[in-house]
Amino acid sequence: MIKTEAVNEKEHFLVSRLKTLGKGELVALRRAFGSPLSEASGAALSVFYKICPKEEEKEEAAYLASCAIAYIMHYGYGKTPLSHCLKKAEVSESRIKALLNNKWVDKDGFFHSKYSRLVRYAVSKDWLPDINEIYPALTNWWKYRIAFIKDFYAQVKEEQ
Repeated sequence: MIKTEAVNEKEHFLVSRLKTLGKGELVALRRAFGSPLSEASGAALSVFYKICPKEEEKEEAAYLASCAIAYIMHYGYGKTPLSHCLKKAEVSESRIKALLNNKWVDKDGFFHSKYSRLVRYAVSKDWLPDINEIYPALTNWWKYRIAFIKDFYAQVKEEQ
């Protein structure tokens, strides 16, 4: 059974655009999850540019978010903050620190691979991250990290 926690939020524009895509288009994005935009397949690029606004400044973050959302949507619609998902999935603290210490969505793919591994692991443990949180979190990575750390460690104190 998929474990989710209800959060009442308005649907993000990227999520609503992804919901309009066909199965094959979503598969192309799911397959690209973990690789940077520069290494994306033609199919993934085609789908991404179909849903991404032309004026998007943080294209790399939008691409990673699109792939992550497509991946999560395959299993359901998560409403749990990523910090809670990783905590409940019992991800090691060192893996979380490695992600949080990384530069914001880099072009060499290191951040992409770390982020995708953690999301895939949480999903494999039936914890689906909030699909409406993904894009804003990636575009505001340095600010988001602070909230993530506070939420992650607040849970640790509550459980002790």
